[in-house]
Amino acid sequence: MEATMRRARNGSVELEVESRGRGPALVVGHGLTGTRHVSFEQYAPLQDRFTVVAFDQRGHGDSTPLTDVTAYDPQAMADDVAAVFDEVGAQRAVLAAESMGAVGALLFALQHPERVEKLLLTGPAFGDTISLRRAWLRGIGEEITTLGYDAYLKLLEGRLRNDLGLDASATAARLAVYQRHDPASLATAFLATSEWVPFPDLSILRNLRVPVSIVAWPGDDLHPLPLAQRMAEQLPDATLSLIDSIIQVLSDPASAVRPHFAHLPVG
Repeated sequence: MEATMRRARNGSVELEVESRGRGPALVVGHGLTGTRHVSFEQYAPLQDRFTVVAFDQRGHGDSTPLTDVTAYDPQAMADDVAAVFDEVGAQRAVLAAESMGAVGALLFALQHPERVEKLLLTGPAFGDTISLRRAWLRGIGEEITTLGYDAYLKLLEGRLRNDLGLDASATAARLAVYQRHDPASLATAFLATSEWVPFPDLSILRNLRVPVSIVAWPGDDLHPLPLAQRMAEQLPDATLSLIDSIIQVLSDPASAVRPHFAHLPVG
């Protein structure tokens, strides 16, 4: 379907926003290292029922590059979601987000529940404690900075193939996404998120009177299943669905979000 491009502004940060499809808005925010293109790959099956609105998160893709760790602030990311809603004229919409993006989406929903019809969270990564992968996140940021981006991507290719076992096609797809980023901006995002504790007390989620669908998976300390389970326990109206593993997310992004579809209106 034909795409409509916009730029949403939050202060000095501009966000690249793309809309495809027809029907009510479904706004999608990707995770760390992702882009709006990944979001469209995931939610393409819904474009005949929704206008899918995907945006590049701050510092990612075609949005404003950022090299100050303080710019990757969870509240700023929630305000980015508000800027995207406003730019496309969505007074109320379904909101979907993955991993890092789940933080901004959840904060936005807590602060503006009247604007969120349903909230779809895939692999929440940050909650009430420092990330179990804090050292790994910092290490990636430092590798990009010290080795240079080409050398880092070479390392990444080996890790995707040899450590995670992705096939050549899935590996190439992941590397293509990384090529869309400003290297210094992406390195800063890794360093910043390594320190995130966006919800020091998860009991705040009890205040969210919005239906929430969560998709999670076992065996991944970056997206801990116990965190998703504790979030689901606190949320008044939440459904938790499990998929196989992070390998499914990386090799078939569309299948990873499919459990959400059962919680959306048919027409």
